[in-house]
Amino acid sequence: MRRLILSTCLFLPLCTAPAQVVISEVMFDPAGPENTDEFVELFNVSPSDTVRLEGWGLGDGTASDLLSDAGAGTGTALGPRGYAVVLDPDYFASSAAYDSLIPETALVLTVAGATLGSAGLSNSKPETVTLYRPDGRIEDAVSCSMGNVPGHSDERIDPDGPSSGDNWGDSRFLLGSPGFRNSVTRPVLNLSVTGLSLAMEGGSLFLAAAVVNNGLTASGPFDLRFFIDADLDSALEEEEALPQTFRNPGLAPGDSAAYRTAAEPRAGIGRAAAALMSWADGDPEDDVKFLDFSISYEKGCVRISEIMYDPFPGESEWVELVNAGNDPVDLREWRFADSDTTSRSLMTNEPFTLGPGGYAVLAAGASFLTMHPEAGSFSLIPDRFPNLNDDSDGVCVYDPSGIEIDRMRYASGPDKREGISLERIRIHGRSDDFDNWHPSLSPAGSTPGLPNSLIHEGVSSESCFRASPNPFSPDGDGMDEAIFLEYSMSKANNRVRLRIYDLAGRLIRTLKNGEEEEQTGFALWDGQDEDGHHAVIGRYIAVLESVPVRGRGMTVHCLVIVLAGRL
Repeated sequence: MRRLILSTCLFLPLCTAPAQVVISEVMFDPAGPENTDEFVELFNVSPSDTVRLEGWGLGDGTASDLLSDAGAGTGTALGPRGYAVVLDPDYFASSAAYDSLIPETALVLTVAGATLGSAGLSNSKPETVTLYRPDGRIEDAVSCSMGNVPGHSDERIDPDGPSSGDNWGDSRFLLGSPGFRNSVTRPVLNLSVTGLSLAMEGGSLFLAAAVVNNGLTASGPFDLRFFIDADLDSALEEEEALPQTFRNPGLAPGDSAAYRTAAEPRAGIGRAAAALMSWADGDPEDDVKFLDFSISYEKGCVRISEIMYDPFPGESEWVELVNAGNDPVDLREWRFADSDTTSRSLMTNEPFTLGPGGYAVLAAGASFLTMHPEAGSFSLIPDRFPNLNDDSDGVCVYDPSGIEIDRMRYASGPDKREGISLERIRIHGRSDDFDNWHPSLSPAGSTPGLPNSLIHEGVSSESCFRASPNPFSPDGDGMDEAIFLEYSMSKANNRVRLRIYDLAGRLIRTLKNGEEEEQTGFALWDGQDEDGHHAVIGRYIAVLESVPVRGRGMTVHCLVIVLAGRL
């Protein structure tokens, strides 16, 4: 904060008699025109005496002019503890910048000359603003600081204090405080809420704040309450208040009291508040303190469930998300990215609640809604959508605190086709498992906002080798288009080979070929052979071979599966 610097020689004549009227504010660099919007504010420090300002003068160190009635018939009498605003003579005909600010209780004056000072108040070099009594004695004088933000005056901090530089500061208000208490002056009565903080301890959320008496007198009793502003509208409602009310009998000037309470932690962005209740003082703006915060969501609570990375010409790329948890999720301030995670796109800055099991589709353009008009209630069109590569890329999802919630990568294979989405098979399966993704088998080519055509959450781990549905019919009708082969092994960490043979013993398809897996796993067969041709209707043998990564011995399981179709 810049300070007003007062030349020592100006105050030697004043040491024996304190000023009764002081300069309390100087607007030397106004936001509006300098030839109209400069002003000087005076304050009568006496608690009982009125001062008549006829014959008093105001100058800038090189010239001075007599104070004058502004022509409104209010005279020049400045009442006890009253303010006077001395405006430039040209203000009244050419400006109205302060008309709505100056209270009716303030005395409005001007000067008899053409301007304030010799040629207006300088905003390029320090100059001394001086108030003279009728007999020529200096009543008060200050030297203005330079470099204020335009429209922010220099204000006296303590109107009863000295004119020295440490009793001045830049106004916190644009246009200053003409005719009323300065923004840097302590109110007579003022409690302030400060230090609002939030901490997570052992899975519990705690809010803490302090109340400080910044006023000049002792306060009366007050209440403090904490709030979680759920809708982020900064309007504190009773249903948003935490149960405990803190009561205090009062604080002496300069004293403070600290408070702490627990709140239910909820993942996502939030706004906490601490507020003085049923309390009014000289600065109500600091009676409430807000704090925006973000609590991380659990990893995997929202999962990428479907991707359209190679749409038909003229259609939009899109990514489908699903709430895989048991609690609602607000996608406000969530972000997503492709494999270049340094550039993350905002999903939405508006509330968007995703209920358990609910879907949301992030689309690259409005053409998605043209193709899927039913998707309006669960779709988002971000301002920026990453360009998903057709050969290989990835998608990452982040909560508001920047925590990665889900990530997957894809690489196009021989079964990749234009206009066919990539679907997740097991919602709770691993996102980084390529076998957990497969091109959609829906007749429409995708299932935005609907359960995936291949969704399959698995069976009990007691089953060592199982197929479902069996029989299956990959005939394009959207029903039972693929068979899921699931297995559970007696030991962890195995290398697995899974192949399909016809009844003549000919190899039809290799689904796993020595991949290292945990104790359980699965594979999908869509009824195609190694060359991408549809296998004929009939019975086949699925052969599962597993070898422990550390150990010896091979375990072999065989299962008869049936490929059906239209007759």
